[in-house]
Amino acid sequence: MKKFVFDSLVAKLSTDYFFERQNGQTVTWNTEATAAMLLWPDFIGHSVWRGENVWKHENYFLFAVELVVEGELLIISREKKTLLKPCDISLIPRGEDSILRSGPDGFCRKFAIGFRGAVLPHLLSLNGLVQKQVLHPSRPERILQRLLELRDLLLRKDPDSRIHIQGLSFEFLSELSGTVSDGEETGTRTAGDLRLQEAVNLLGSNITNPLRLSVLAETLDLSSSTLNRLFRRHFGKSAKQYFLELKIQTAADLLASSTLSIKQIAGQTGFRNQLHFSKMFKHVRGLSPSAYRKSVQR
Repeated sequence: MKKFVFDSLVAKLSTDYFFERQNGQTVTWNTEATAAMLLWPDFIGHSVWRGENVWKHENYFLFAVELVVEGELLIISREKKTLLKPCDISLIPRGEDSILRSGPDGFCRKFAIGFRGAVLPHLLSLNGLVQKQVLHPSRPERILQRLLELRDLLLRKDPDSRIHIQGLSFEFLSELSGTVSDGEETGTRTAGDLRLQEAVNLLGSNITNPLRLSVLAETLDLSSSTLNRLFRRHFGKSAKQYFLELKIQTAADLLASSTLSIKQIAGQTGFRNQLHFSKMFKHVRGLSPSAYRKSVQR
């Protein structure tokens, strides 16, 4: 059933101009402002390999995801060869070498996405993606759809969509994490670990919203006290404080790298008004938003 749904989505995409004609297109949107984001898709590429093709990564600086949609892809990584078929995913770790080759039949259509950002190492660890090399998702169409959402937003390059793109990136890694959780490693991760992982992904994808932690706990089928206990054990702070610092860090990045007004940044980071934002920002950073902006833009 999963293969049928995935193939149906690929068939539909094959009618697109992008998918049909621009077989080598790589979409990027990298500026000073996007470089400051906590999590960011550095590129999204779509390629069709015919015949013998080889791509080498040496000491790779991104965390990359390769999703095969047609044909086969041979991955050589950590002295291991793996042949990927449609729906399969390969994870290319940061700081490692790997080689990608077209499969025995000499044909491969694939998507690739590369991530960077200050929270990436923490997210990869929390989501169980550090040691994994190959994933076999039960819902590959969801991962492909999320990837295409991100690709469309990168193509538009709308400054107001940056935080939304960051949120979708959290959701994308969450989808990959679900693949790990459904697989053979589930038994090595406690229920608390998985709930904490879900909580962090939900907070990261809801920075623009004034999300109440009681609602988050209910969503995860936990009590607020249990949720806070998980955060304190792992991060040394409450879930509320973690979420506040995540919002303030995103706001600080926008203050440093954009021309958005303080009121606009307050709205984009989910504070109820500018006054509340300024108060919380000063509480965490020790400076008002305007003073912080002046200090980093000198």
